[in-house]
Amino acid sequence: MAVLIGVLMLAWRAAPVGAFGPEDVGMFPPTAAVKPYFNFDGKGFIIRGKRVFIASGSLHYQRVPRALWKSRLLKMKRAGFNCVQTYIFWSYQEPREGQFNFKGRHNLGAFLKLVHSMGFYAILRIGPY
Repeated sequence: MAVLIGVLMLAWRAAPVGAFGPEDVGMFPPTAAVKPYFNFDGKGFIIRGKRVFIASGSLHYQRVPRALWKSRLLKMKRAGFNCVQTYIFWSYQEPREGQFNFKGRHNLGAFLKLVHSMGFYAILRIGPY
């Protein structure tokens, strides 16, 4: 997994601006805005100026009762993980167009606040389903 992330990051770094079409320059203008917080230098990730090895595990908040989130995260912490990745199925948050549900197990904000309060980084895998 780490090799795949490294290869993807190297490919991203090596791609010139507009490499995927002329519209890229307008859609994704070059910027250094995130570099002070997050960067990759070919050797690893740098977060807030400190080299960080990301050890990530998955916990899908929508598949675990809210009362068990903290105990599951504690198990991940004890196993040595420093990052939690989770899917965000937008159809779970918005089951019908214009009808949103962020209560109970659907409370993405509460899950992310808990993840942050326990010292984890988060990788959000956002998708429609």
